[in-house]
Amino acid sequence: MAIRQALCKSYKAEILRGLHSDIAIYKMALYTSEADLDENTTAYTLLGEAKSGTGYAAGGKDLTGFSVQMHSGVAVLDFDDAVWGPGATIKASGGLIYNETMLNKSVAVLAFGSSYACINGELRVEFPEPTKTEALIRVI
Repeated sequence: MAIRQALCKSYKAEILRGLHSDIAIYKMALYTSEADLDENTTAYTLLGEAKSGTGYAAGGKDLTGFSVQMHSGVAVLDFDDAVWGPGATIKASGGLIYNETMLNKSVAVLAFGSSYACINGELRVEFPEPTKTEALIRVI
């Protein structure tokens, strides 16, 4: 199993069909190293998701701060950082951004590079600067 960071192929086609918008509810779910997520992921799945427990519930959390910007011909999608806690106990190796409003269709897979854990603390997924080279979600 592996988590490979990617903009999901299905999302690319769906944005051209107008299925994703700024009024939708976007979420981020966290996953353990047991998950199998990549550019072919089409929707949110429970398989390999971080265990529900203190500070984490299945399905993850709503993302706020939806923002689309253009930088030298590159469209970027940005959100506010996602924070679980204080008091959360979570172990995660990656995440999935998905559109709850559109039947949980996937947007992007995030690979953290290693497994991160917090015990009775805070787990923060920081979105990088929304530039054409740094943003996590870019349409070139």
